[in-house]
Amino acid sequence: MSNTNKVGNTLSRIITYVLVVLLVLGMAGFIVYLAAKEEGISFYVEYNGEHYFSGISGGKLGLVSGEEHRFSVKSILGDNAEYAVSVTANGQNNFAYVYGGEFYDFYVSDDAAYNDYSSVFGLEKGEEGFSVNIPAGLDVEGAVEAKRGGDVQLQDKLQDNIPYFAITVTSGGNALSLLFTFGAQASGISFDRSGIVF
Repeated sequence: MSNTNKVGNTLSRIITYVLVVLLVLGMAGFIVYLAAKEEGISFYVEYNGEHYFSGISGGKLGLVSGEEHRFSVKSILGDNAEYAVSVTANGQNNFAYVYGGEFYDFYVSDDAAYNDYSSVFGLEKGEEGFSVNIPAGLDVEGAVEAKRGGDVQLQDKLQDNIPYFAITVTSGGNALSLLFTFGAQASGISFDRSGIVF
């Protein structure tokens, strides 16, 4: 009988310790969740294995033309999040152009419709995330022409490594901005072996 009591007591201690550890971990997780909410972290966007959190981080992405790019949007707890998404002109990199004989700015503050390029980039929203489809061969000038519906003349030379567009995701009053550049993917790299000297 005493061996049975010892085994029972040992087993009950192990179960008690496990429950206490789980309770402490649960409380710590809840505290971290509350602190994250306080900092504005209510959701994250996942792309290509990377997580971008609302409120604390944005991102700069290099997207390839002619491909579909898929993003998932999750609440901080890992559930699907209620969200809105758009592709817009990046106001930090504004430039001027001429269309129909008139001068225009690429970005105009306080005009969401003017700055929206979602249809040009084939933005499609789903319950678990969204996708962006960049047409093959598209460049910044081509994107402006696609939105305007005709030829434009740029007033400045644009740079390839500057993010002229942003994907903006909003959920629960918090926002996340992913700036991006886009262009062709290198199809292969070759070199002349005879030029290599050891």
